[in-house]
Amino acid sequence: MGAFERQTDLGNNNVIDSKRAQIVAVLMVLLAFFAPVLTSGYSYGYSFYLMITAMTWSVYIDGVSPIRFEFLPSYALLGMIPFLMFRAGSVYLITRYYQGKTTKGRARIAAFIGDAPFIIVYSFLITFGGLGIGLNFPLPIMMLVGLLLLWRFPAYEATVPWEGMRDPVPWWEEEKQDKKIEPSADNQPW
Repeated sequence: MGAFERQTDLGNNNVIDSKRAQIVAVLMVLLAFFAPVLTSGYSYGYSFYLMITAMTWSVYIDGVSPIRFEFLPSYALLGMIPFLMFRAGSVYLITRYYQGKTTKGRARIAAFIGDAPFIIVYSFLITFGGLGIGLNFPLPIMMLVGLLLLWRFPAYEATVPWEGMRDPVPWWEEEKQDKKIEPSADNQPW
C-alpha cells in the first residue's frame, strides 16, 4: 500500500493506531457474543411476553413471573455457529480496516454482512412462519455500532502515489507540433 496521510506529526501515531485497532477489536468481539440479535414477544389481555436473545444468552420477561436471565444450552450454541461465522468475519474486516489493511467500503460491507443472516432469517420467519403478530424484529446492534465506528472514528486512509497524477501521453499519440525537430548540423553520411 502507499504512504499514510497524517493529520499531525506530534507523538507516535503508530502506537495510537494499534491501540485503536485493539480497542475496536475487543469491542466488536464483545458485541458479537453478547449484543442482542433478536426480540420476540406478544401481548395477551393485560399480560405480555417478551424474549430478547443474543448469541450466548436470553432474557425472558412476562407479566406473571420475574425476569429470567439464562445462558443458552450447548445444543443451541452449536446452532449459532453458522451465524457466529458471519459475525467473526465482520469483526475481522473491521479490525483490519483500523490496522490500515483494507478499505472503508469493505469494512462497511462486512458490518452489514455480520447481522444479515439474522435479518434475513427472522424476516423470513415473520413473513412465512406466523411470527408477524407482536414484537418480533431483529436487533442489528453490532451492525449499527460497527457502522457508527466507521463513520465517526475513521482510520487513516492509505494514499496511492499515482492518484491524481496526469496520465502520460504515449509517444505515438503526441502531436508533431509539440516536438521540436531541429535540423542536424552534421551532414555526414553515417
